[in-house]
Amino acid sequence: MICLSKLVISNQEFFETIIEDLKKGDKVSFLVKGNSMKPFLLDGLTEVFLLKRDNYQVGDICLFEYRNQYILHRLIKRHKSHFIFRGDNSVFTETVHEEDIHAYVYQYKTGEEVVSTASPEYRKKVKKHLARRRIYLFLRKLARGNKR
Repeated sequence: MICLSKLVISNQEFFETIIEDLKKGDKVSFLVKGNSMKPFLLDGLTEVFLLKRDNYQVGDICLFEYRNQYILHRLIKRHKSHFIFRGDNSVFTETVHEEDIHAYVYQYKTGEEVVSTASPEYRKKVKKHLARRRIYLFLRKLARGNKR
């Protein structure tokens, strides 16, 4: 007899376990939940593979803590004392310190497609997407400014 069961744990507990593994130097993976990283990461369909490193770069997708939540967003600006993140499909930013960043996505898999986030093709797609996104956010800001 085969018995399949489902274990449900809180996000807090889940990510604490993930972070413990990352601190040991282990690679970890999990399925993405949410739509803030569309079009690259898809809710329930994309598996991300993470690794800890010492030097995070603009363009990296990172796992970090922000206001007692764990978030997976893209690093869009880096300053000496803090880092600014935004989801690829989001208008809001998060500002955190380096100690709040736990890992970066070095590859992801959606269906059968495996993407290395270090590949030149991927980096080029990201730059194009982010350029279009900046234009959208600028125009959105202008439109909202004219309505007030």
